[in-house]
Amino acid sequence: MAHYSKAFNARGITGVLDAMAARNYLKNYQASHDRGDLTLRVCATSKIFAHKSLAEQMAELKDLRATYQGDRVRLHSAKFFLDGVLENGTAVLAAPRSDTGGNAELMFSQEQIDEFFSAFDREGFQIHVHSIGDGAVRAALNGLEVARERNGQWDSRHQLAHLQVVDPADIPRFKQLGALANYQTLWAQPNPEADAIVEAMIGPERSQYIYPLGEFVRQGVTCMLSSDWGVTGFDPFQIIQCALTRQNPALGNDSPVQTAQHRIGIADAIKGYTINAAHAAWRDDCTGSLAPGKYADLILLDRDLYAISPYEIGQTQVLLTLLEGREVHRDAAFAG
Repeated sequence: MAHYSKAFNARGITGVLDAMAARNYLKNYQASHDRGDLTLRVCATSKIFAHKSLAEQMAELKDLRATYQGDRVRLHSAKFFLDGVLENGTAVLAAPRSDTGGNAELMFSQEQIDEFFSAFDREGFQIHVHSIGDGAVRAALNGLEVARERNGQWDSRHQLAHLQVVDPADIPRFKQLGALANYQTLWAQPNPEADAIVEAMIGPERSQYIYPLGEFVRQGVTCMLSSDWGVTGFDPFQIIQCALTRQNPALGNDSPVQTAQHRIGIADAIKGYTINAAHAAWRDDCTGSLAPGKYADLILLDRDLYAISPYEIGQTQVLLTLLEGREVHRDAAFAG
């Protein structure tokens, strides 16, 4: 764990959300913290399964939450996979496919979604949803709406992750329900082979809402940026560059663009990696911004992200990383 902590610190990361932490993962995080080599704040989710009983899984999550509720290692969320991915036909779409393939089915029935979401919401858990297709996104929002109707409104900060295809009619529902949008923008760059599969599957009209981060931001939805590590890289600066350009960070500004209308600006991208990410982890009371009384979780960069070309952001070097004011990374060339 010390190796990964150092690697993350070197790219300016002081906190992570483990989106699928089993009990043994949490045990390892805690052991690393007890040894003094966990130089990250870890917030975690634990996976919920459709084939297991709600009561059994609720008891397990309650036990994990009670066991791991420290400042450095904390579990607070139930993770649901509602669908798979578009490229292999396992994402759930809200309308029939444009090609000859059949639509996938939800991994939980809508009745299960309503029941499970309501139960975990009632017990004060955040709900974290893998939702790729617009059908899965809608099913998740429907479940959150039912949970709110049954339990009332509270500061739940439920979040939907990935959001590859979203019906524009569903975007306002995020703000209405207080739901957050968790985007991994390294996926929001051209991939000719995968893009051809997806466009054939969903057609040109729905393809205009591929990873529609820009529309979420314009409508005032709280959005976070994150990686999909270890499926993708975890470098925040390449992820931010992708959010601004929708182009491959390794290529220049003349390279192909994926749905340019969903680019965002640098201020929103930085918020997505700082205060909004802390908000999503229920840690914005102590980190995520520079304010009196908050931890000195700080980084020093070799360039001003607001002043440079978006195409230079991915090359940013982290000179210094502090966690609670303690140095956890220093670039060898930095003598300040």
